[in-house]
Amino acid sequence: MWSNQPNTEGIKSYPHQAFNIGKPLSSIDTLTSSFNQDVPTGGAWETAYDIWDSSHQNEIMLWTNYTGNPDGSGNVKPISHQYGPSGAAIPIHSNINVGGATWNVFEGYNGHKVISLLCTSKTNNGTVDIKSILDWLKSKGHIGDINVGSVQYGAEITASPGGMNFNFKNCSVNSTPIDAVGGNPNVISHVVDRGTAVRGAADRGATPPRKVDPNSDEQLSAAAVEAFLPSTVSNTLMLNNALFNFAKEAIDEGDEG
Repeated sequence: MWSNQPNTEGIKSYPHQAFNIGKPLSSIDTLTSSFNQDVPTGGAWETAYDIWDSSHQNEIMLWTNYTGNPDGSGNVKPISHQYGPSGAAIPIHSNINVGGATWNVFEGYNGHKVISLLCTSKTNNGTVDIKSILDWLKSKGHIGDINVGSVQYGAEITASPGGMNFNFKNCSVNSTPIDAVGGNPNVISHVVDRGTAVRGAADRGATPPRKVDPNSDEQLSAAAVEAFLPSTVSNTLMLNNALFNFAKEAIDEGDEG
């Protein structure tokens, strides 16, 4: 993805991809994500997960790489309730080891609560245990049993003068819900591997766009799978070709009947 943004303050764009979870935190057994990217050396930006609750009252950001500093200083800063004399955001927790990395945690308000975790060791690839991070935030009283809505990953770009390349090679989200009856995980959902980021921009804080057209064959096939194979696959966004063909045939036979 190529972006040319002027060297002025304020986030200009957030090209990203989004995955809808749509479940209460307490009903999720696992929620992990892996990413792999190449980023420019200049400019002002951060690559980050943007995790929303369904009510859009809570936004949890996980900064994986960025041009600022882990202590909240630099040319990009997290939203914070407090800033020091130098203008640096002041963390509410420092050097927290959770979810597969070490983070500094910031909290602020932007029309809604914003919690930002800045990875102290910037990286362009890895796996993040999002469920463990959300559980930790809940244990500290920063969030409740939120309904986890959209999990997004992309780059918030403040400045990329002259044009810069952000190469998102891969991002996958994997989630396993807890069986409401037995308390055991038994369904795999939201296994997504999309190769490149969505080439578009959405204002930070705007309602996340739906990535699946409810009138598309893909959505219809997912519905068919839920109807015919409820114990095997649930809420799958992307299907392999064989499963797609089976589901489509099932829909066609239903229409003929």
